[in-house]
Amino acid sequence: VELDNQRQGSVLRQTLHQQVLRLQDFINQQRAYAQTPEITKQDNKRDSLWKALWYAWYYIDQLDPTDPLAQHSALLRPVMTAYKGMWKHEMTKETEEIKGLQRDLSPAAMQQALTALGLTVIAQQIFAANAALEQQVALREHDRGQRIAEKGGETGESIRKQTAPVLLELFKHSNALQRIAPTDS
Repeated sequence: VELDNQRQGSVLRQTLHQQVLRLQDFINQQRAYAQTPEITKQDNKRDSLWKALWYAWYYIDQLDPTDPLAQHSALLRPVMTAYKGMWKHEMTKETEEIKGLQRDLSPAAMQQALTALGLTVIAQQIFAANAALEQQVALREHDRGQRIAEKGGETGESIRKQTAPVLLELFKHSNALQRIAPTDS
């Protein structure tokens, strides 16, 4: 019986050791992605551009209603107010909102209003920054997929889930041995 207990304990310790080595491989892997700084740069750029577009339009919108620019500003008002605080949103949500903004500003009347107010270039820059950000995110996701594929599809989480039962069995085995042959310490 004692020999079987020793073998079982040895097998459990070896299995746990192998799991720990696999976890170390994941812990020590590269975590950062080369695209992250560019993603941050593009996200900040589009936030700044949106604020510039918003405030330029907002102050024009405060003009006297008889001002020639007021009609163009009024045409843009429903679109602009719908996206007012999007720069505060999470990156992927903001990306989709900018696509919506681009869609909402695409009709000829909206384009004419942007041009009349001198806001076309800023709007185009927002859409370009959004496209650049999407491209970098896609590259990062591709790299992430490659890293997972290199690890045989395993993730650190999947290895932790496989390790937990082994650790539990080792503790059970250790506790059972303590009950059978308690030590004086």
